[in-house]
Amino acid sequence: ATNWAPNSPPDNFTIYAEVVAHVVMHYELGWPGMSGQIFNFDYIEIGNEPNLPAFWNGSKQEFLQLYSTVSQRLKTIGGSFKIGGPGLADINFSDWTTSFLGHVNGLGLPLDFFSWHAYWNQPAQVVGVIETGTTLLTNHGFGHIDRVFDEYGLDLLSDTEWGTMTAALHITHVLVSAAHHGIDVACFGFAKDVPIHPSVTTIFGDEANFGLLTRNPTTPKPTFHALKPFAAIMGQSIVNSTLVPSPTLFPMPVPPSVLATQGPGQHNYTILIANHGSRSTTTHITLHNAPAGTFIISTRILSSAGLQQYGDWTPPSTTTDTTISITCPPNAIIWINIHHLGPLLSPLEFTTLQTQVILRHPTPRFDK
Repeated sequence: ATNWAPNSPPDNFTIYAEVVAHVVMHYELGWPGMSGQIFNFDYIEIGNEPNLPAFWNGSKQEFLQLYSTVSQRLKTIGGSFKIGGPGLADINFSDWTTSFLGHVNGLGLPLDFFSWHAYWNQPAQVVGVIETGTTLLTNHGFGHIDRVFDEYGLDLLSDTEWGTMTAALHITHVLVSAAHHGIDVACFGFAKDVPIHPSVTTIFGDEANFGLLTRNPTTPKPTFHALKPFAAIMGQSIVNSTLVPSPTLFPMPVPPSVLATQGPGQHNYTILIANHGSRSTTTHITLHNAPAGTFIISTRILSSAGLQQYGDWTPPSTTTDTTISITCPPNAIIWINIHHLGPLLSPLEFTTLQTQVILRHPTPRFDK
């Protein structure tokens, strides 16, 4: 394209789709005599926030044409990857989502996953965007495809908060919501703080502080530590959850978010409690119809009162009581392991001081 800019539509959509296809083939299928790595992509996303002029200065119709042409060409490659998009920002989200899904449905285009983003300081606002996305997918007949929430976090204008316990609690609330709503993939956008070239003037100064790690020296932030329990429960079944309410029901103080997963063999459970409030909160965990036996419990806490990283596991305590009360300090996340010397007969049930949500049957695994 003449005087082409990265956010502008290509002059020729067919040629552009052919270029994209050959780039994918290069990394997905390899080439004769290659010595490099075959990537075996899981997902190929077409688009990044096309509903924002900074990333797409063409019309909505032009983007829909781009998706049509590229997705159909990629489908002919025959790889195992999934095709989707469009990575929408949460501005004019419902309007763009409705147009995009209607276009895909009307033409029978490939759409193996739908992706969207949200950056808000209040976790309940991010939860609201997750809820809106999943509802729109179901209403348009796409409830069966993968749901990819591939960017989330605090407001980008709040970059000084991204390295604090506020951001760690935010991540935990969002991922509990993602698990509750069946999100297949949730991606944190920044692994490391980003240096900004001196010639570029931005609102962030010399460095954007969005990463899980500082840049120099490389030091983990509370957000890095907040992801550790989610890594530990990959592949486990979700047996219960409570959520920060949606914005229209947002009370003060903020109730805790709770997630429980069941490990292999029905003997081991992991529980996360994120208390975003300024006061301690107590969560009562009731193990209904549990057979007689001993429960072994151990906890660790991530809070601003300590080193802002998870402390050591507490020495295991034992109880035969089927109701366990856990007090979580203010602005903290508590990570609990419960081991039962014998299988439980039913899912865990949670009752918190403000909220009660019961999931009677395990949901699909918490995968990515």
